[in-house]
Amino acid sequence: IGFVVTIIVMILFFAGIIVLSLSNYLELSGSSYLGVGVIENNIGDKWNLTFSSLTGEKKDRLNIKDGEPEYLYFYTEWETGEIILTLTQGDKEVSIYPEYMNTVTYSLKDFKEGRVNLTLKMNNAKKGKINIWW
Repeated sequence: IGFVVTIIVMILFFAGIIVLSLSNYLELSGSSYLGVGVIENNIGDKWNLTFSSLTGEKKDRLNIKDGEPEYLYFYTEWETGEIILTLTQGDKEVSIYPEYMNTVTYSLKDFKEGRVNLTLKMNNAKKGKINIWW
């Protein structure tokens, strides 16, 4: 019985370490989400996600310098749930509510030079693909 209790305590201890490590990772990365089958590519001016199921937030940023980029493009397709893209810079916040299988072209002319934060909010989104580029 002592051996079984020791094994159970060790399993709970290591599970706690894994949970703490994961929560620290999510806090540091600026994203907090629960997903199944999530594949994310984020290279340069392209941010792509595919997923089976996704709920929560994922974050990225773009930088405006000398009026470039002029536009942000946002393509989405998914079966159910909700997807919202929010662009934030200082006090300015704009949310984009895409339609299924649609590309939204959004002008960045109202944003100033510097960093624009991008936040994808998904609420129980299923079987989807998101492509954002600028």
